[in-house]
Amino acid sequence: ETLCLGDKTLKFFMTPNIHWPETMMTYLEEDEVLFSCDAFGSFGRYEGCFDDELTSEEQEKIISETERYYANIVSSFSTFVLRGITKLANVPLKIVAPSHGVVWRKDPLKIVQWYQKLASYMQGPREKEVAVVWSSMYGNTEALLHSIVDGLKSEDLPVHVLQVPQTHESFVLEKVWRSEGLVIGMPTYEYKMFPPMYHVLDILERSHVVGRKTLRFGSFGWSGGAQKQFDEFSTAMKLDCRGVVEYQGAPTEEDKQKAYDLAKALAKEIKG
Repeated sequence: ETLCLGDKTLKFFMTPNIHWPETMMTYLEEDEVLFSCDAFGSFGRYEGCFDDELTSEEQEKIISETERYYANIVSSFSTFVLRGITKLANVPLKIVAPSHGVVWRKDPLKIVQWYQKLASYMQGPREKEVAVVWSSMYGNTEALLHSIVDGLKSEDLPVHVLQVPQTHESFVLEKVWRSEGLVIGMPTYEYKMFPPMYHVLDILERSHVVGRKTLRFGSFGWSGGAQKQFDEFSTAMKLDCRGVVEYQGAPTEEDKQKAYDLAKALAKEIKG
C-alpha cells in the first residue's frame, strides 16, 4: 500500500505485534528511509540523534540499552519480529529511524541484523553465558552464591550476577534473555518463594523466557516450600533444571561442594 505525496512516495508495511497489534512501518521510497515504529528501537538518551554521532562511551551504552529495550519491550513478540524482518528482505535501506533511540544511517543494516539475532534467542541458540539471579533475606542463601559463581567461572564462561530486588527487573531480563544458562537463588518465605524473586520469575515467564538450562539453590527455616512454586515456573517456562541445592539454615561444606560441582557441570555443558 502506497501514498504519493508529489515528489515523495510512502510505502506501508503492516508489521503487527511489534509490539502493538496495529503496528506498521513506513518507507520513504525516494530516500530509502524506513520509519520502523517500535522495531529497531533502544533505551537511553544520547547527545546526538544518529548512530555516527555517538561518542565511544555512548557506543558502549547503546549495546546494553538496545538489548534491554528488546528484552523488555519486544521479546514476547519475537516471532513477529522475524516475520517483520522478512518483509524487509528486498527493501534497500539508507536510514532506519525507529520511534525510540538513535537513527541508524552509518550502518542501517546493523540494527536490523542485531534484532534478528535478539529475536532468535527465544528458541535458541543463545549466548554461552549464565545469568545468576539471586536474593537473600538473612545471608544464608547468599552464603552459597560464591560456590555457584566459582563453579561457573571455572569453565571460563561469562557470568552475570544479579541481586534482586536491588537490581531492577529490566536489567535482569536483559541478561537472562541472552544467556543459555540461568541459576536462581532464593530462600523460602512463609512456605513459598521469596516475593521479590516470584515477581522476577513472573516477568521472565511473561517475556517468554523458555528452555534455559537451570540450577536452583536456597535456604529455608523450619519448613521449605519455595521449590514447589519454582517447579511450577520451571514447567511453564520449559526450563531444563539440572539440579537443586536446598538446605535448612546455613549451608554446610557438603552443600557448598555440591553447588560448585553442579555449577561446573552446567557451565561445561553450555560451553560445549
